[in-house]
Amino acid sequence: MDFNELYRLLSSFTNSVENDFPDFQYCNELLTQLKIQLAEQNILFSSKLEKQNIEGLKIARQTLEFAVILSVKMKENKSFERHISQLKPYYYDYENFLEPSELKLKILGIYLLFLLSQNRIAEFHTELELIKIEERKSKFISFPMRLEEFILDGNYFKIREAFSEKPSELFDFFLEELILSLRSQIAECVQVSYPHLKVKDAFEILMLKDKNDLIEIAQQNDWLISEDDTIHFKLENDNENVQIPSDRLIREIITYAKEMERII
Repeated sequence: MDFNELYRLLSSFTNSVENDFPDFQYCNELLTQLKIQLAEQNILFSSKLEKQNIEGLKIARQTLEFAVILSVKMKENKSFERHISQLKPYYYDYENFLEPSELKLKILGIYLLFLLSQNRIAEFHTELELIKIEERKSKFISFPMRLEEFILDGNYFKIREAFSEKPSELFDFFLEELILSLRSQIAECVQVSYPHLKVKDAFEILMLKDKNDLIEIAQQNDWLISEDDTIHFKLENDNENVQIPSDRLIREIITYAKEMERII
């Protein structure tokens, strides 16, 4: 089997995806050509891949790996998950006779973060079980593992510290997705912890930039924004003894929010 044309296409595809400013249309055209040729040679979508065809399997694996990376750069969740699904057999079903991929742990780490950002905790643990114990020590795998632990503990300050150690820029997109999910949780915590809060502080705590986003969150949670730019939270029980958070605590929370925003 002649792989010269496949290698030529693969080289063009990987170089294009790795570009700082990829031409997404061109990348997808190359990916389509690769998939067609791989399928025609019964490598990519065959129900029973021939393990003797090691070279072809390596090309198919690398094609799908960069298809995953392309999906991340294009911020397309459905494409990302579809290509991950196609890629996983090359990691698990053929690991005994394919040399390990240098991208494997990075891609699996991104996938774990994706599941975390979607709050798919059960699937997160299912996928984690497939990863060998020694591989979990990798910075790409340990990163989402730590985040999941901190999230379950509600320890947002630890999350801030962990975010500063993100192992790759490719984690950025799903970190942003995770922020959206965490923002909802933070909003719930804020409204039961404080009787009121200044709008400018809410912007920092909730990591917001657009006032319309704050208005939307306020409407969703029945918050009242007064004319003096103060948010009044709806309390289930009036309590005269509710303490307004100290300036120090508010500063700490705002510092945490700013750090999260800077890292992303």
